[in-house]
Amino acid sequence: MKKFAAMLCLALVLTLGVNTIYAQPINFGLKGGLNFSNFGGDDAGTWDSRTGFSFGGFLVSSFSDMFFIQPELIFTTKGATTTSTFETGDRETRQLKFSYLEFPILGKLVIPLSGSNLQPLLYAGPYMAFKVSSKLHIEREISDTESSYDDARATDFGLVFGGGVGLPVRANLIALEIRYNMGLTSFDDSDSNLSIKHNVVMVIASFQI
Repeated sequence: MKKFAAMLCLALVLTLGVNTIYAQPINFGLKGGLNFSNFGGDDAGTWDSRTGFSFGGFLVSSFSDMFFIQPELIFTTKGATTTSTFETGDRETRQLKFSYLEFPILGKLVIPLSGSNLQPLLYAGPYMAFKVSSKLHIEREISDTESSYDDARATDFGLVFGGGVGLPVRANLIALEIRYNMGLTSFDDSDSNLSIKHNVVMVIASFQI
């Protein structure tokens, strides 16, 4: 958590610094949406996507009329699911379910459109995430069990890419975006040679004040 606090302080300092240099206000916003997560990496194997959710808040400050810095604090779920059928005909579904407190620091490009209120948006930047929980859920025809998944690392790192469209409403901004979170580090801590990473597509609505 010390690293998280340091990163959060750094983002706030950067945002305040931009605000001071360019005399621009710092705006605040809320966002939330759906996640479609899966695993990637050389050792990921075959999994199906798992649907989850994310929600949180963000700050926005401008470098110019088109470029902004946007640190965020997001609670997000990740994971994947797989189903096996045995020779007896019995089926077993396994879900790895993760939740993280995620901290992206994004650069946001706003593209003006002549004669339109719509604002195309592009995002990119790194994220750092801290594990809140990790569980293995096993569903069989006659029973369901859930246990702690202890092989998950406490932190996750990756990159965020995305785009969307914003619509100004009076002094506020409503936006809809699609975002791809690409994990760069393996979340499995059982073997240092394993490469299993989070891949997440996020569909998010936001309201900027």
